[in-house]
Amino acid sequence: MAVYIPNEEEMKDPALYANNVRKLMAKELGVECYDLTWADKLRFERTAKLRKLGDKLLAAKNGGVVPPMPVFTEDAFGNSIIHKEAKASSKKNE
Repeated sequence: MAVYIPNEEEMKDPALYANNVRKLMAKELGVECYDLTWADKLRFERTAKLRKLGDKLLAAKNGGVVPPMPVFTEDAFGNSIIHKEAKASSKKNE
């Protein structure tokens, strides 16, 4: 990927620059770019305490409403995770 040079607007707004670079990187890699936050990430943690913290932060950000969990069907490299999750689920039930 070529070096990304920020334009005038991006020089004034580092968040805009970062998001534009992130989108370009995702496009170059052929993957989707999700607008997830740290609070969204917490919802995927192993401990219930951290998952509840994520829900609490998201509810505060969204007027008391916890948005539905995002559904991912591929990992960052485009590999299907549905098959992997089904295998993991069936192993837990054994």
